[in-house]
Amino acid sequence: TQTFHVSDFDDFDSGEVEGAAIEGSGKITVGLQPTRADLEASTVYTCTPGAKGEVLIGTADKAGVYRVKPGKPGKDPSVSKVADLPGVVVSALTKLPNGDILAATLPGGTIHRISPKGKVSEFAKLKVKQIWQLQVHQGRLLVATGPNGELFSLNLSGKDIKVLLDVRESNLLSVLAVGGSIVAGTSPSAKLYQVIPDNTEGVLLHDFSGDEVRSLAVTGNGLLAVVNKFTKRGLSSVDALTKTLN
Repeated sequence: TQTFHVSDFDDFDSGEVEGAAIEGSGKITVGLQPTRADLEASTVYTCTPGAKGEVLIGTADKAGVYRVKPGKPGKDPSVSKVADLPGVVVSALTKLPNGDILAATLPGGTIHRISPKGKVSEFAKLKVKQIWQLQVHQGRLLVATGPNGELFSLNLSGKDIKVLLDVRESNLLSVLAVGGSIVAGTSPSAKLYQVIPDNTEGVLLHDFSGDEVRSLAVTGNGLLAVVNKFTKRGLSSVDALTKTLN
């Protein structure tokens, strides 16, 4: 047993604080502590939650999907390769209700299905050059694409393809289901659209000052839109992405 006396905040300086914050009153708040997971590929391009706290990682330079499992406190996560895929970049990932993984690769409009055992098969092939995001919503798969600014809807067998949104902007980079509604962000103009029934033009919700709406998320205070503004060029085309990777 050890005892110690604290008279002011400076008395804490003799120790090292890891994963916590100490306030002047002496209150200790547990925080987050980062750990590192090393992958074989040079570039991580996309990620999505997996099962039981896992994270699924899609890589670029060499297209592949990895599974990262969190380690115990103080231990590094474990990494395992799920599958190698044709193409240069895994541009989008999502999980199906049955546990299969869907992964889109660049270049081209192919969506691959990966079984829990790592078997790869073609789920669907769209007549587009880029697929930027995948999301399952109400028993359908939403697919945000470019360069014609189209949002597709497919059934979970990769069939019954429908166009929900067709805008003037070249790319739909992000898509999110918000309650019963669907919103999508664009590039090269950073605009946010809402999908409406029987009208592929949608409704413009907001025109941001920037070049792209890269990602969308629902928070406790509403909808969060991540907007990038580039001084030179973005990554919203296969050519720009390839040059950047090189």
